Amino acid sequence: MNLQEIQSRISYLMSIFVTQVKGETAMGKTDINRLSENVLVRLFKEVYGYKALKNLNLDEDNYPAIDLGDEAERVCFQITSTSDIDKVKNTLQKFVEHKLYNKYDKLIIYIISEKQKSYTSKSLKDICQGKFEFDVKNDIQDYSDILKIVASFPVGKADKIRKILEDNFGEGKSFLYHEAKEDQNERLHLNLIKISFPKTLYIASLSTKLKAIRSNLNQPSRTKKFSKREPVQDALASLGIRFGVDWEYFENRLITFHDLRNSDLALSKIVDKETIIEIDAKSFCDKSSDNEKVFKSLLRKCLQQKLFQRKVKWQHEEKLFIFCDIDGESERKESWKGERVSSREVYTRIVKKDKPHETFYCRHLAFKAQYKKFGDNWYILVKPEWFFSYDGYKKSFYSEEKVDWLKKKENNSQVFNHFRFIAYFLSNNEPLQISRRTYPFLSFGNIENFNSTLILDDQEWNPPKDSEEDSEDIDLPLFKS
Repeated sequence: MNLQEIQSRISYLMSIFVTQVKGETAMGKTDINRLSENVLVRLFKEVYGYKALKNLNLDEDNYPAIDLGDEAERVCFQITSTSDIDKVKNTLQKFVEHKLYNKYDKLIIYIISEKQKSYTSKSLKDICQGKFEFDVKNDIQDYSDILKIVASFPVGKADKIRKILEDNFGEGKSFLYHEAKEDQNERLHLNLIKISFPKTLYIASLSTKLKAIRSNLNQPSRTKKFSKREPVQDALASLGIRFGVDWEYFENRLITFHDLRNSDLALSKIVDKETIIEIDAKSFCDKSSDNEKVFKSLLRKCLQQKLFQRKVKWQHEEKLFIFCDIDGESERKESWKGERVSSREVYTRIVKKDKPHETFYCRHLAFKAQYKKFGDNWYILVKPEWFFSYDGYKKSFYSEEKVDWLKKKENNSQVFNHFRFIAYFLSNNEPLQISRRTYPFLSFGNIENFNSTLILDDQEWNPPKDSEEDSEDIDLPLFKS
């Protein structure tokens, strides 16, 4: 294997690690941290070079505050699947309480699921009491930090990392289920779909010749710096131009996959031609965390534009994509091919019994979407949902009650079928009758799956029937085929 193949394999195996952790955590299994410690000792020795690192819990059950330690390098790790600031505070408090700063100079909190996008450090200095330094930017880590370090390794060193991960997460292996028999395998699917997009982004400053732009450039942003769109919207409106939503505005520059050099493009009429540059999308994302946020927002806008042509709307209040009616029809069905060709009802309008000319509610198949980057590859995470409106878009007063009722009736197989349909709908590039053309900037691959995965006990894996969703973040569930 060459270096690129090794790095891609490491990224893939680390994603399996994170996925298994999220699955176990969702089921309330608390031994996931302990099981992860043994894997991470080997991994950290190679990644960080801490050759004397050991699992402290092997010598003393439930060692206080920390789990792994290297006394020679005076560094230690807390291994946890809990990513909130309260967990960080609790760890630091115990670290100080047990005076572990006398033995270790550096404490790293490693999140085996996924760390938060940001942490506040205001109250942490008081907890540390000047006994040791703790930097939230560098001392709270997860899989992404490992991948960044490994990206700089030469072939031989990178392959050592790969082999450690292969031993635990390669085909037919799982560090959680070593006791299963080798011939007890099954295929598991993630709600993860690989996406493709153009390699080139076009970036340009807005033309200051337009009065609408000149007045808005000096105005404070009404939204977050990486998502403000008002100057572009006002500039388009001043010229009487209507354009799609698949662009972003960041640091006073327009960012899009559209070729801004094309004078026939309506969007090009509001930019300064002299400022147009082309940039590799990967290079743009790698520049900073804000750039990555902008790029994720651009991908969502592209999906929004792609699906709008196919009568799937972005419900901004609920952050859902919802299937809508076509030409005012009271029912909408979509053909798709799973194991066989069939159709699925994705929209239904129910009228009032006593007033059949009035709408009681509309039921929409819907889904949430997030974007994740593993190594150099981008994926969309899809979570099937239901949505109820009173007019085809705005949330019905009864929506939450009806959604809860539907979810309690559905089992894992039904949810997986919803996901398979949505994945098919996204990857189907055939233009519908309601759409004049295919969308050029976003395409979808197959559902990611694990072949020859050790068998799981359905009774333990399936959540209780009365469990409820309590988070807006999209997890990575495993579906059996």
